[in-house]
Amino acid sequence: MTAVGQLFIDDIHPIIPSEITTHDAVAAGFKDLEELFILLDRSREGTVYKIMLHYHREDYRLDLRNMSAMDAEELEALSFRLNTLDSRSRTGPWTRKVLHLIEKHPRTKAALLAERSEIPTKDLKRKVRQLKNLGLTISHEVGYSVSPRGKTYMHSTREE
Repeated sequence: MTAVGQLFIDDIHPIIPSEITTHDAVAAGFKDLEELFILLDRSREGTVYKIMLHYHREDYRLDLRNMSAMDAEELEALSFRLNTLDSRSRTGPWTRKVLHLIEKHPRTKAALLAERSEIPTKDLKRKVRQLKNLGLTISHEVGYSVSPRGKTYMHSTREE
């Protein structure tokens, strides 16, 4: 999963730097072969790999997060998924806590959300990605917001 959607990896194999072509360098996003070799010269250690990939599809989460109409069965399945995430957590239930935190403080830096929730920043970011995979949150350049799907879910649980 990337910012442009899902990519499919066709092949990964080690390559000797002298075998890298200008076409390879440009396809990898470099201006030319020289720019790539400048980067490789700085790294000096390790194996160089050639990774062949292609665009697979749009990020499925974009459509999922906008699916705000959910029937009782879908809401129940989503609750089950969140309960599973909560039950597997070593620190206890967190899914609704993080959703409510994001709802209360949209587009707030992750570090500030982490401070407010007393969840370490790296853990909070991981948790938000898990919610995003369920279509419940949206990531912004700074911070997060609850998606339409997430709002529907939260509204349905407030009525219980």
